[in-house]
Amino acid sequence: MAGMYKPRFDISPELLRLVTLATEIRVWINSAVVDVSWLPILQRETAARLAHSSTAIEGNPLTLPEVVAIARGEEIGAKTTDKQEILNALAAMNWIWGRKPGAPIRESDHLHLHRILTRKTLSDEQSGHYKTRPNRIVNHRGITVYMPPPPDKALRGRKPCIP
Repeated sequence: MAGMYKPRFDISPELLRLVTLATEIRVWINSAVVDVSWLPILQRETAARLAHSSTAIEGNPLTLPEVVAIARGEEIGAKTTDKQEILNALAAMNWIWGRKPGAPIRESDHLHLHRILTRKTLSDEQSGHYKTRPNRIVNHRGITVYMPPPPDKALRGRKPCIP
């Protein structure tokens, strides 16, 4: 038969054995049940570490073990505002992680995220809105460590000019 494809190899018993073995292993992997009971614990601990580092740079005095306890739903003896900042950071991460991957991020999303992060720590007039007066970032001693741009210099719907 002219024109019929002829492979340049022979299907040896060893090759056939390896192909069969690969097929059996693939079926075994596809049918395997993966126990990920530890996953929620890992996610909670990761969220706690992120919340701790994110709020610590803003001056929150809670330690990592205290933040982990809050993430587990435990009560700790700390200032209400400090605990609320942690709860807000955890809620913000859950909101971000719950978004559809690749979904566009709109200005309203930024303001909503601000509302989540500042719940019960800022007034309703400030939470989820652009600032209207100057503010500053202070350390745990009350010393100013950063002065953000004043409200009249905010971007508000404009794209930043990046050279």
